Amino acid sequence: MARRTSTTPYPIDTGYAWVVLASCCVMRILLDGFWTSLGILFVNWEAYFGSSSSETSLIGSIFMMTLCAMAPVSSVLVSRLSCRSVVVGAGICTFICCFAASFITTFWHLYIIMTLLSLSMGMSYAPAYSCFIPYFDQHAALAYMLSTASTGIGLLAVPPLMEFLITHYSWQGALQINSAIMANICVCGIVLRPSPPKTIPIKSRKDRTEQKNVEFKILAQTDSSVKMSCFNFLHDLCADFDLSLFRNVRFIFQAIIAGFFVGAIATYTIYLVPYAVSIGISDFKASLLMLFYGVFIVVARLSPISWMVDKKVISASTLGGIPFLILGCMVTFTPFVRTFTHLVVVSAGYGIFQGIGFPMSLIVIAESPGDKKKAKGALAWYLIAYGLGCLICIFIAGYLYDLTGSYQYSLILCGIWTIITGAILLCDPFLIRWQSQLEKHHEECSSGKDRYTSLSSGNVEVTQV
Repeated sequence: MARRTSTTPYPIDTGYAWVVLASCCVMRILLDGFWTSLGILFVNWEAYFGSSSSETSLIGSIFMMTLCAMAPVSSVLVSRLSCRSVVVGAGICTFICCFAASFITTFWHLYIIMTLLSLSMGMSYAPAYSCFIPYFDQHAALAYMLSTASTGIGLLAVPPLMEFLITHYSWQGALQINSAIMANICVCGIVLRPSPPKTIPIKSRKDRTEQKNVEFKILAQTDSSVKMSCFNFLHDLCADFDLSLFRNVRFIFQAIIAGFFVGAIATYTIYLVPYAVSIGISDFKASLLMLFYGVFIVVARLSPISWMVDKKVISASTLGGIPFLILGCMVTFTPFVRTFTHLVVVSAGYGIFQGIGFPMSLIVIAESPGDKKKAKGALAWYLIAYGLGCLICIFIAGYLYDLTGSYQYSLILCGIWTIITGAILLCDPFLIRWQSQLEKHHEECSSGKDRYTSLSSGNVEVTQV
């Protein structure tokens, strides 16, 4: 039975809470499944428009950067409006942009429409990750685990479906059908009902009169309230980008530097299918690699390995850093794999270690400020760094293919970036010690300055006597 109190307007842990979680999971399946299908679309766009790999990869770079950069703006809009209104509006815009992309006849117009599509999808990206949080307390870990596992389901289902649609209806028809599928984001948004307002029961006519007077005063102050709303919106937007975090050494390394290099994961995910096609594997078999990748991500994220972190058996940085190091070695080794069977093994291993390491890196980033209240700002900066890493790494990977005619150097670049990410995560205990020493030194300097100020004021008083 749901627990409802005057201060808790949500059904916690039971009943409708699971409906909200299911809605967020479906949104993540649709959103993460689409961007992982970009590699399949890249192959068809290059053949249709005759564009180079660097020109096509720039679309993916801009798409991922815009998708991540919209997350803080979306979180502010949710706080000012509601999850329902933001997600429904984003779903409508996503449907329109995806449908319009199927009618593109000029390659340069594709940049514009895909940027608009990433803007609309980015507005529903952050709510899909966070709208279920107020509904869970005792089962919060289970809810978060199920939410992250839905990304693997998107990898499992959407890329093979996209390849099937392209084979039978061309890439234009595939985008039209996919636009209808993405319209289900609106349905998911309707489920995200806003919290009920706090109402005060009116018992007498006097109370009704007083309430009408209050409503009249509110209407009379509409202009000032609109101005204050705009000011509060800008204030909330600036609060998400907490610049005081850049005084924290651990945050700079884990959220900014490591977040930048995590962009190699998205790059490898996008270029896995084009690489398989380039070595002679059929389009359908290449798309099946994403299916194996998604299956093992789901298996890894549904495993009880996170229990070890909750029980303090092993730190999140260790459980994230070691899989990233193994992951980087596997990505570096991928250019030397030439058969479909071996690529299946590589994809499965990549799904397992990515499924373990990536959630652990998010835990480290959320804890990097040392204050739970600043975790939201840390994740906002992380998403921007992650988007910037995708912007640069995806474009460089395409540019290297144009120079060499092979994805070998592109995949080696992704492997090196992933190894750097793992090394930074493993250095987290040293960063904690370094940060504590800096804070201790800062406190000593502050106390010394205060002592000097008090002595100076005492000397002034003595001279006056």
